[in-house]
Amino acid sequence: MKAQSNHQDLLKLIAVLAMTIDHIGLYFYPEQQILRAIGRLAMPIFCFFAGYNFHKRPKHLILILGILLYAITRIIFGKFQGANILISIYLGQWYIFLFDHQLKKFTSSYLHVIISGILFPYTDFLFEYGTLVITIMILGHIAKYEDRNRNLTVAITVILSLFHSFAIFTPTNTDLIITILIAISGYFLITARNFNQPINLKINVITRNILFVYFIQVVIIQCIWTLHKNT
Repeated sequence: MKAQSNHQDLLKLIAVLAMTIDHIGLYFYPEQQILRAIGRLAMPIFCFFAGYNFHKRPKHLILILGILLYAITRIIFGKFQGANILISIYLGQWYIFLFDHQLKKFTSSYLHVIISGILFPYTDFLFEYGTLVITIMILGHIAKYEDRNRNLTVAITVILSLFHSFAIFTPTNTDLIITILIAISGYFLITARNFNQPINLKINVITRNILFVYFIQVVIIQCIWTLHKNT
């Protein structure tokens, strides 16, 4: 029997909803940037907790799902696209696995954050979000072992996510304000409670299989988009 749902599960559910809105905007309403702004909540939460919950060794199933998603995308769109974050998370797991000892020390852990953060604008073409995924996973991993630094790691995650948001699309003044407000709200939402604090919602069936949910949702959205485009 699975443990009771907690605050982390609630945050992941919010990320799933934000991701759904983001993908609907990306595929069906690209002119509605407000949908993309709402979707900016998803990636930071996914990656932060991917680092926070990482232990032992990288999960090869994530790589398999990522490759499969690339293959499906190629069939649907007829060309190779980097439209999934699974391989990025898999690479982040390997990074944490290889440098785990250094990431448990304050000075060296933030040195890794700085280096991978600086590299992300130059690696985005290699895999989805580039080293930004690794950076945020490192921050989540730091929060796991240094709870007193949790608010700091979340704040850095929010700031990096804002920089990325402004890099991938040019929001209007209204969308800019909304994006910033969503980011600030995300910070207070994440830091409001202990991650393990129980909640009354039974959502852990979804949230503790989050990567499968991501995989299935992207496939469904792409299939619907393809059918819509051909009608």
